Amino acid sequence: TSGGGTFVSQHGFVGTVSGTYTIQVTYGTIATITVVSINHAESTLLRIAPVYTVITAGEAIDYQATATDMYDNQWDVTDAATFTTSGGSLLANHFTGTACGTYMITAVYKGQPAAATVTINHAAPAGLSLAPIDVAATAGSNVEYHATATDTYGNTWDVSDVATFTSSGGD
Repeated sequence: TSGGGTFVSQHGFVGTVSGTYTIQVTYGTIATITVVSINHAESTLLRIAPVYTVITAGEAIDYQATATDMYDNQWDVTDAATFTTSGGSLLANHFTGTACGTYMITAVYKGQPAAATVTINHAAPAGLSLAPIDVAATAGSNVEYHATATDTYGNTWDVSDVATFTSSGGD
């Protein structure tokens, strides 16, 4: 044989590596060959990829599911697996997220689960708000202002520590 398994007796072949292989037999000076196709065994492990990823709100990512048998043969089962998510939008294996947070993506193939995590960060700011507004303060008092950015998906985050505050007027 040129691979794919081993002969466990004089003429008993056990295939373990999926693929197509040539089996040759020789008797004296005569030889002949045949072909054996080895298919994967039952799945014993399911993997999902990517396992952990970070995207920006509005972006999408495709997940792949890979099954492995006891002989370490691997094959793509993305189209046969069922994908679910704890947040965002999932169409088959295509995930789109708009709300900031960390979500779990689960794939199941023949009862075997695999999980991945996706974190969605806010998109570029589309708006900025300031609080408090229209304050009447006494001279010498301190007013704490806070700036909040909002992206096109409604995600908000505090930018007070990185925004630039200035004052003008006074009449």
